[in-house]
Amino acid sequence: MTNAAAPPSARKKHDAPPSGRASIIDVARHAGVSVGTVSNVLNGRSSVRKERRARVLEAMNELGYTCNLLAQGMRLQRSRVVGLCVPFATYPNFSAITDSLEDQASESGFQLMQVTSRQEAAKEYARIVRLVAYKVGGLLLVPSIEPGGILDFLHANSVPTIIVNRPVANEERFDQVMVDHRGVMYRVARELIARGHRKIVLAAQYPTLTVTRERIEGIKQAVADAAEQVQFTVMITGKSQQEFGAQMLSEASGKHGHVVMIASNSLIASWAIRCVRELGIRYPEDMSLLTLDEPEWATIVTPSLSVVSQPTAAISKMAWSMLAERMEGSTLPARRTLLNAEIIFRDSVADLA
Repeated sequence: MTNAAAPPSARKKHDAPPSGRASIIDVARHAGVSVGTVSNVLNGRSSVRKERRARVLEAMNELGYTCNLLAQGMRLQRSRVVGLCVPFATYPNFSAITDSLEDQASESGFQLMQVTSRQEAAKEYARIVRLVAYKVGGLLLVPSIEPGGILDFLHANSVPTIIVNRPVANEERFDQVMVDHRGVMYRVARELIARGHRKIVLAAQYPTLTVTRERIEGIKQAVADAAEQVQFTVMITGKSQQEFGAQMLSEASGKHGHVVMIASNSLIASWAIRCVRELGIRYPEDMSLLTLDEPEWATIVTPSLSVVSQPTAAISKMAWSMLAERMEGSTLPARRTLLNAEIIFRDSVADLA
């Protein structure tokens, strides 16, 4: 009759490998489980029972085992690490996409290694090149303003890459998955016009971004389709609240009638809220406000903030699925997948109809 394996705590220290460098086989033997079970624990699979997972983790700790993902990648010609580059880690949409992608990666047995470009092409290039040096299995990229150089590098080095939630114009080498920015903005503008708004201002930091251009096109089309006379302008915000405030005073002082401002992100929305208080603009009586992401504080402020809620979980799931296909060697033509977003009107947008 075979005796049940003793738990790690009951084993002697001489069970550790004499070389001092434990392998996955050593961990399995020490924990009294199969190599497959150890692999499932390392890959974050949820199928391992809690008691077995605890034994494996205890064995790893006692043996000083660490998983060398880079060495594993060299054996497989690609690692179990996937790179992610976003412009900023703190913006609500980017952080939500990152969290969701991390879950997707973990469930598939991968680790996610994140860098930020700070919206600068040079930083984006240098940091992604370093990721590629680690033999990442693939890359998920929310691109900067001018990503052409790094996309050329990734293509030349055959790095499986998915462009996420920011379109790159005339790019036919890589899959892209994102919100239908043009279509969403068309719907936003049509709804604002139906609510009686006749002056729409889009506040944007980066006018040369393709996503900004697509948003402008969507609003312009809605204005052109409207039976009413509607004024539309684009306000370039600058890089500080002070620069923004001076422009906002001229656009939304109430001298030219009610204005609805569409903030391209929640940072700009927060500037707008501070400025209306400092400048004495009545809000939402003189100015309405809507932002194109969904900060956690949107329902806490008064009046509650209207938002475009982007499907970050769906974007991440589809991006990961596409990347998995490319890492497995798919040679399908590059795809561009557009997803819808939910428009949530709250108290910050006045109904003037």
